Amino acid sequence: MMRTLLWMLAGAVLGGIIHIIVILTLPALATRDVWTRVSALGARDAIVVLPAVAPGEPNPLHLDPELAYAVCQVSLATGPGVVSGVMPDGFWSLAVYDRAGPKLRSVIALNPKALEIARALDAERKAGKVRGPLHGIPVVLKD
Repeated sequence: MMRTLLWMLAGAVLGGIIHIIVILTLPALATRDVWTRVSALGARDAIVVLPAVAPGEPNPLHLDPELAYAVCQVSLATGPGVVSGVMPDGFWSLAVYDRAGPKLRSVIALNPKALEIARALDAERKAGKVRGPLHGIPVVLKD
């Protein structure tokens, strides 16, 4: 009886160890991660707008059909990345990923005058009036 219990305990411990090893190695072996999916879209140093998801259609990325989504893949190995574009509203969200996973979960900004302010600052810079080294550069603070 005691021998059977020891074998069962040893089997449970060995099974747990194998389970932990498999779970820890799966992300490194995955070929369908976010990084490779974005690469397949041709989003290298360019913004690619994802097609809208119609209600009732398959939605494997679990995207909200009411929102517009775009992706861009920028390599930071050669320096800082710059992505610019015009958003229809002052509300946007940003998530930063690398092969290891998300580096910054998300940033949400709400400023209905953001586009107006950006255009005014760009016009000032073009006219030669520079307020300082960060003039016209959006700054994001995350608490």
